[in-house]
Amino acid sequence: MAKSKTGSIESYTLKNGEKRYRFQIYIGLDPLTGKELRTTRSKFKTKKEAELVLARLKLEIANGQYKNILTLVVQTKAMVCATIFL
Repeated sequence: MAKSKTGSIESYTLKNGEKRYRFQIYIGLDPLTGKELRTTRSKFKTKKEAELVLARLKLEIANGQYKNILTLVVQTKAMVCATIFL
């Protein structure tokens, strides 16, 4: 998949010949490592379905709602690391 920050939809074919769609989108930087974070969504039966989910994700990212989930994951990782080193 091409690395695009806006998320591009691509099609792929299953072994049984069915066509499906997927996309990958940039969601920000990991505050602990500074690395780019991306999320991938797949298994959409239609391109329109994938476009709707992509638009919804872009909106959540733009409004900062997706980062709230991300912050929880990072805090959980930090607590696990702190527990291991205690």
